[in-house]
Amino acid sequence: RSSYDAVAVVYIPYEDRNRLKLPEWHQSLADYVSDNRIRLFMASDMQEPYTQQDVIQFAEHIDADVVLGIDVSVDAQAQETSAAAICNTTYFIPDFNSAQLAVILAEEFVSETQLPFWGFDEADGNTPLVALATRPSAMLKISQSQKDAESVEAVYKLNERIVAVIKNTLGSIYTAQG
Repeated sequence: RSSYDAVAVVYIPYEDRNRLKLPEWHQSLADYVSDNRIRLFMASDMQEPYTQQDVIQFAEHIDADVVLGIDVSVDAQAQETSAAAICNTTYFIPDFNSAQLAVILAEEFVSETQLPFWGFDEADGNTPLVALATRPSAMLKISQSQKDAESVEAVYKLNERIVAVIKNTLGSIYTAQG
């Protein structure tokens, strides 16, 4: 821990764990965190099946500074891809909390993707990654349109932008705190 300025954990659902597996995206994240003295744990790198609860327990165990969640689902009814952020407003840390993290995550998503953002939702039993966290934690729930989900190019662009959102969010957090 002493060789890093920060420790972050990123959750992607187990069934979607290959979303960011392209070597150039993995390398891009690795280079970024190395250059910025951030220790990054990607849940998708875990060998065994995992849940949101497993990931938040891991984050607590390693004393992570922040936990980010990225959850992409396909919405057959959606006309376009959009997102909302999940935060826990009841867990409050004076210097930096879940709500502030959710705002940064949302701002970086909108800035990077130019896609519609539908606002903020309170964490509940369906989002234990955020609801049970005792450290700043936020989740981006991306609802991908059927048309975009069936387009290799659209999926690639979204995934590429998700990598940028993760890097930019970590950069914004640690620049603001540092």
